[in-house]
Amino acid sequence: MSGQERRAKKLVRINYLYEKFSTNKQIILVSLDNVSSRQIQSIRSLLRKTGGELIVGKNTITRKAISLRLSAPKEGEDSYEFRKSIYTPMPQLEKLLPLIKDRVALIFTDEPVAKLKEQIESETVAQRAKVGTISPCEVTIPKGPTGLDPSEISFFHALKISTKIFKQQIEITQDFTVLLEGQVVARSQAVLLEKLDKKPFFYGMNVVSVYDDGYVLSPDVFSMKPSDWAMKFREAVSNVASISLEVGYPTEASIAHSMTTGFKNIIALCMEVGYTFPKLEEMQSAGAKQAATKDAGVTEEAAPVVEEKEAEVDLGGGGMFGDESSSEDGSDSDE
Repeated sequence: MSGQERRAKKLVRINYLYEKFSTNKQIILVSLDNVSSRQIQSIRSLLRKTGGELIVGKNTITRKAISLRLSAPKEGEDSYEFRKSIYTPMPQLEKLLPLIKDRVALIFTDEPVAKLKEQIESETVAQRAKVGTISPCEVTIPKGPTGLDPSEISFFHALKISTKIFKQQIEITQDFTVLLEGQVVARSQAVLLEKLDKKPFFYGMNVVSVYDDGYVLSPDVFSMKPSDWAMKFREAVSNVASISLEVGYPTEASIAHSMTTGFKNIIALCMEVGYTFPKLEEMQSAGAKQAATKDAGVTEEAAPVVEEKEAEVDLGGGGMFGDESSSEDGSDSDE
């Protein structure tokens, strides 16, 4: 490809991004570290179903498109007529520039972040531990048979792994931690995991930041679920109501509490002076029925259980059960 062709292709990509900034106010930035092309295609297919789009490109091209979008097009510039036709001032895009670093891709979408984040990050693939990579998690080999020939025993001894020979194969006798989270993979560790046919790492796209019409959302915000937002909203309303009641300033959050308290005061006053009204009578009647039902239940539970005693029968046991003794023939004995 000639230099002119490369320049034309680069210009097409810049203009495409230039236009996308006008069509979508929300941009999700995802990390592409250790992500395969197959995973990228899978995420692209997923996003198409929701009307979103994943754009993978060089950071220099993305920054150039943002820079051009920050200022009005000038005559004599490349694609002046095209940019002029869709240009609107977007100074808020300047906050996006510091986020374009390392290996990131842009997802243009209007779908809720909480919904897409779970789907995007669930697309993971198991991979082997390569020398020089940083372990994203702790890797432990459980005790048990390895399937390796006893001739490999010296390799395990060199790594100070407790083993024994059982049924013509090497068996690890204790769990052995190969890697800690954040540790750089050494050659011996990579070879050990390779021999055991282990793929301990799972890689996929991770949402690193979210740009929303000039606002940059941090992970503790865009990771929240709808239930978390609902709880936060309830807490905020409760705080507003408490402050309003404390200072005596009515708001929509506190008016229900104020009306309930006022109604309770009216009921207490009416009962004190002996005044009644239909709603109070209805409440008193309902309360009386509830109390009667409760008392009836308690009475029923507390009712004593009457046990029927069997009548005592004189079995003629020869004085064993009576106060007086009798002879065998039933005559009284006189002494």
